[in-house]
Amino acid sequence: MWRKSTEKHKAKLEEKIKTILQEIDAQIKTDDKEVKQELPQNINTELLKEKLAVLNNTLKQSPKAITKQIETLQNQHLPRLEKYEKQLEILVG
Repeated sequence: MWRKSTEKHKAKLEEKIKTILQEIDAQIKTDDKEVKQELPQNINTELLKEKLAVLNNTLKQSPKAITKQIETLQNQHLPRLEKYEKQLEILVG
């Protein structure tokens, strides 16, 4: 577990998450639904969990593409982000 490697992978993951959230927000706008489009500079697990909760409540009957993107965020990206944050805590701590 190397610090630079972990930081690099975490930064790449944050960019993927931002891209997916922007795509979801764009799809919502085309569907005439409103969700706040506040994307913070640094994404952490708490912010991602909050955003996913808002999206899940707002998009109960969403198109399949959005549902799949949300599932990807919850099942793949969130656990990886948590792992990177824990690794960085160990390295710093």
